[in-house]
Parts: sequence; structure tokens; C-alpha cells
Amino acid sequence: MFQGTIPGPMRAIVRETAGSWPQRPVYVPCCGNFTIERSLVGMGFSLQSSNVSIYTTAMGRWLTGQPVGIRLRDHLIW
Repeated sequence: MFQGTIPGPMRAIVRETAGSWPQRPVYVPCCGNFTIERSLVGMGFSLQSSNVSIYTTAMGRWLTGQPVGIRLRDHLIW
């Protein structure tokens, strides 16, 4: 089952590796528990992410014929 998280040692590797990245926006799709974002917070990155539960809820409702309850905007800010 998808848990939406990565183990502590892997979070440490992500943070260590990110130290050499240029200061650009970081995009994290289907973020689950925001573990990548929590690993990178305070390092100067602009973090952009989306929660996987919104996607899976919308897909589940659509596939079962229920109202999806969300709408897509024509233009995304980023």
C-alpha cells in the first residue's frame, strides 16, 4: 500500500544531495505526507507540491460515476 513517505535515512540523503542543487523551484507531484518538502524546508527552495489524496479521490469519484467536486483552472500560476 502507498504510504506517502520515505524512511529517515533516505530523507537525509535527499537533504544532503539537495545542498548542491541550484536555487530553483522544486516540484513534488503526488507528495503524500510531504516528506520531501519537509526534508528541503529551510534550504531556500520554492516548494511546489500536490497532495495525492486529491488526485485519488477525484479519480475514484469519476470512475464510480459520482460528482468529482473539483474543477481545473485554465491557467496555473506556476
